[in-house]
Amino acid sequence: MLNWISQHWHTFWQTLGRLVRAPISTLLAILVMGTTLCLPAGLYLMLHSLNRLQGVIHENPQVTIFMKILSNSSDIQQVNGLLNQDTEVKDYKFIPKNEALKSLAQRSGITDLLAGLPSNPLPDAFVVRLKNSTPENIAYFKNSVLNWPSVDSVQYDAIWAQRLAALISLGRNFIILISVLLAFTVSVIIGNTIRLQIASRQAEIEVSILIGATRRFIRRPFLYFGALQGLASGLIAWGILQLCLMAINVKISAFSNLYGSIFILHSFSPSAIAVLLAGSSVAGWLGAIFGTSYAIKNI
Repeated sequence: MLNWISQHWHTFWQTLGRLVRAPISTLLAILVMGTTLCLPAGLYLMLHSLNRLQGVIHENPQVTIFMKILSNSSDIQQVNGLLNQDTEVKDYKFIPKNEALKSLAQRSGITDLLAGLPSNPLPDAFVVRLKNSTPENIAYFKNSVLNWPSVDSVQYDAIWAQRLAALISLGRNFIILISVLLAFTVSVIIGNTIRLQIASRQAEIEVSILIGATRRFIRRPFLYFGALQGLASGLIAWGILQLCLMAINVKISAFSNLYGSIFILHSFSPSAIAVLLAGSSVAGWLGAIFGTSYAIKNI
């Protein structure tokens, strides 16, 4: 067992030394593969940020119930009682039409124009938050409220939230497909690189076979070579995306501040970094297996 560990440890450092002794070719190869991995990893970051945005939307959904213009205090009390009795309602707030008009005047800056109106055109309203904030439950609540007396309309912009959920689901499948294709591309690049290395060291490999070296022993350094190149490519992809995030988030923050909100693209979590590095290493290792299997077979 100790002899087996010693052999692998020696092969690992020997392979790492070969990578360091050819810095230019090694750097060019991992830059190409790292840039390739940036696409699925970048799409994952965007999807992850949109998923967080969807979670925020679902945490604080608001349904606005607009009363009829001619509703009186008795009608308002009746709707207030129905909201109290509804077990799906988490909390709600009543907004009188005079308060709504005053708020509109302050936000829009057209106080003089609104002051010239003969009457208040805005209705009384209730702003409601539900315990279950799924689009289906909100749609059911909306249809129920429309049957209440003196209720004119119910507003909840659920369509764009549903579209966002559908977009995230589609994006998740798209990222899986792209990741598989690009991981295959990385494997092919590494496999071809290793095939060329084996061709340049064919005489050395033939001598090793003649003195009793097994094919597993011959393949071992090339497998480490592929895994190390894949790992380095994953680190390059992570580094490139971190730099891109720093630059992009400055612009996104400035843009989102114009709308009074905060939205940024989130960085990789530790588990996501581990998956990225493990996936790139496995892709390199698989490429090395395919490359050595084909090349050594012909020796």
